[in-house]
Amino acid sequence: NFVRICLSIVNTMTTPENDDTNHDTDAIYREGYSEAKSKDSPNRFQLIQDRKQSTEMSAETMKQLLKGEDNMNVWRGIPFRKFAVERVLYPCLIDELQPGTIIETGSYRGGSAVWLADVAACHREDGLAPTKVVGIDLCLDNIHPNAKKFQEKNPGIVTFVSANSKDLAEGLTPDLLATCPKPWLIIEDCHYFFKEQLDFFHSVMSKGDYLIVEDCNSEHIKYWEENWPDKVEMQHQSCKPGVLTKFMESHSEYRVDSYYQDAFAYNFAKSQNSIVKKMDD
Repeated sequence: NFVRICLSIVNTMTTPENDDTNHDTDAIYREGYSEAKSKDSPNRFQLIQDRKQSTEMSAETMKQLLKGEDNMNVWRGIPFRKFAVERVLYPCLIDELQPGTIIETGSYRGGSAVWLADVAACHREDGLAPTKVVGIDLCLDNIHPNAKKFQEKNPGIVTFVSANSKDLAEGLTPDLLATCPKPWLIIEDCHYFFKEQLDFFHSVMSKGDYLIVEDCNSEHIKYWEENWPDKVEMQHQSCKPGVLTKFMESHSEYRVDSYYQDAFAYNFAKSQNSIVKKMDD
């Protein structure tokens, strides 16, 4: 029911309000990405060069969703920055993938890592070991006390690691990665030194692993270029779509999963052509 409500909201966001010709809203909603509706669609996993670098999310919708993100996103008393859309998509993907490990760069206060651990536990199939969550940040001083308590009470479930995004190998060592069961769900939410992060994850990813690059949506980037005070961070963030596109054009084993990327509408998320599955080694 929650998903149906979200889809109804998206319909109002993407359909002109006063257009008398828009009687069949379901048909309008599905037009343009009908093949992405089914997990079994032959067109589900798409080459990035076959996709448009655009989004059906309007600037105003992005603005309002970001306001909601600031006001409403708390988990176990810990603030975290997951978009309303991602809070639907991540549980669905986790339920299907059943990741052995979730790795997230950019831990912020640690709320996202704790939320991901709880979501994974809710969707974990019987007989499988609990999903391990590894949160990475340059400095762990910002981790919220509640996240630290969760880590202490659930040893081995959530681990916070200090590492520079320019050299993730200093924190994600071979010994640590050897304890991280496959498949992996990797979430890039750090922004700094994205090419270096991408090169590192490429060296350790296997067939079936997912990489989600957050904050690639063109409207999201435009909004923060106008409103975010840290212009250096924005320079790093704004280059991510181009770096990812160039990488995927050279590595056809990585495909955009349109089932999740276009679940609400075309690139209707903080990601944009950046919910990616490695299809082959």
